[in-house]
Amino acid sequence: MKRIKSITVEKVKGIEQKTFDLNLIPNKPSILVAPNGFGKSSFTTAFKQLNSNGIKLDKDTYFKNDEVNKPKLSITIVNDDDSECVINAEENLNTVKNEFDIFVINNLLIPKHKKMTFLGNTVVTSSIEVSPITLIDKIPAKVTIDYSPASSKEAFGKNSKILPNLTSVFSHEDFICELVYSTDLSKFDGKKMSLGVKTFIDESNLLDGTKEELLSEINTGLLSALKYFENVNEIVKLINKHGLSSGSEVENYIAACEIVAVYKRNKKKFEDSAKYFDYLIEKRDYEDLFSSFNATWKCIKPIESDGCLIVEFPKANQISNGERDVITFLSYLIRARRKLRKQNAILIIDEVFDYLDDANLITAQYFITQMILDFKKDGRQLFPLIMTHLNPYYFKNFCFKDQKIHYLEKNVAHINRDIEKVIFNRENAVIKANLDCYFLHHHTTDIDIEADFTTLGLSLLLSKSADFKNALSPEILKYHKNKTTLDPISVCLAVRLKIEQKSYDSLGSPEEKAEFITTRKTVNKLNYAEEKGADIPDIYYLLGVLYNDVAHIRPNTDYTTPIISKLNNLTIRNMITKLFA
Repeated sequence: MKRIKSITVEKVKGIEQKTFDLNLIPNKPSILVAPNGFGKSSFTTAFKQLNSNGIKLDKDTYFKNDEVNKPKLSITIVNDDDSECVINAEENLNTVKNEFDIFVINNLLIPKHKKMTFLGNTVVTSSIEVSPITLIDKIPAKVTIDYSPASSKEAFGKNSKILPNLTSVFSHEDFICELVYSTDLSKFDGKKMSLGVKTFIDESNLLDGTKEELLSEINTGLLSALKYFENVNEIVKLINKHGLSSGSEVENYIAACEIVAVYKRNKKKFEDSAKYFDYLIEKRDYEDLFSSFNATWKCIKPIESDGCLIVEFPKANQISNGERDVITFLSYLIRARRKLRKQNAILIIDEVFDYLDDANLITAQYFITQMILDFKKDGRQLFPLIMTHLNPYYFKNFCFKDQKIHYLEKNVAHINRDIEKVIFNRENAVIKANLDCYFLHHHTTDIDIEADFTTLGLSLLLSKSADFKNALSPEILKYHKNKTTLDPISVCLAVRLKIEQKSYDSLGSPEEKAEFITTRKTVNKLNYAEEKGADIPDIYYLLGVLYNDVAHIRPNTDYTTPIISKLNNLTIRNMITKLFA
């Protein structure tokens, strides 16, 4: 699979029908950005409510809360040969499961209400709690593999003295699980392999001598025939991998033959034992996790309850928020890692990152990165989708170095390409000093840098600082009139210039104004003006969310969507209207 081209959700919660053209690349974090109310939770619900038979919605998650509206989820896949196919899930159909394992992590906090009656009055108390997390749905029965060194020797025959004692092998959790889940055990029943192993044992029993003499003769005369079978070679590799070698190579191959024999004598017990060992390994992973992060006096640890492995949390006010958040998230991440076993998997993280603090955000991204590396190592493909309403630049200084950002809410922008090109060249040494001083910040002097603009291929209509600033004015008028054909870059630049001009005018002496002009950065200018007694409204600082970002836009990025989203915010619109009043 080369990528996921698009995802279509129909009639789930607030989405009637919407196609998300994403082009998701496997094993790369994808940040899906959209404002609150856009439908991120509807998108997530379509995946979360999938089961083996279809999409099973709760009554309040049907579109318009009407069960007549039948849900549908469609995923368009681009294959390695560039052909496309569509897989679907509906109310009673699921072909998505044939291609993907899916796991969703979303809001982990729930409100709890308690009613009490006191002197005839009902009093309701509320608290925020974390629901118990079911780490393992069903604890498998403890099953041990039927292995007895004495019984194995009796079954082997005359030269059973060459058999190593495999007690430690059959009790080794990781070895048994990897053998069962990573090896094609059905090949142990193949005619060629069965005959080959039997022939090896029979011919070994025809030999005479001490144990050392037998092993030497088997090594030179019989071992090559046994190495023909790839599954036997795989068992030997696992023996070495897990440090279970009996000594020499020939002894390891003899051990492999005995492992095959024990498996064939009781396949069900062998496989049931692997299920229990797998449970123990997973439980150990959780215990290690909680041991690493559990610094609170509340001893949070996995416990067995009603046949499940769960973790219970105290009330939210009895544990630090950061610790609660990261332990809860990583618990689900480990659960996801164990559940996502197919070649292809989709992991959806719904707005969990939006409330993690900086340190825990690093921790969460580190573990996701490690999960991606594990998938790559196994030759598998993971599609991590991180749903957020935050500005994607928030993630830039963290662990994801190869992320891809997708804006779900697309806005049509009418960019003034001449002004955009000037901003793209802002860091060019030819114009940087003059641009920063005279064009992008308030200044009372008009300069003309036509020669520099000519050198860089910029529009000469903007080479005078006054002409550059005048070009912004019509866009502000369009913004006030709610026109959709405005240039968002010009609007944001005009906002900064207006803030600086009004702050400059509020200063009393020529010396103060001169100092204001030479002060670098808008926030420093505002702080200086306040120090000199000027009344600087809070909105001058708050609108920095617009003018700081737009002055540093870069080519080949979708910078317009977050800017337009901010400009369309009613509160921000009112702030800008007040600024220009």
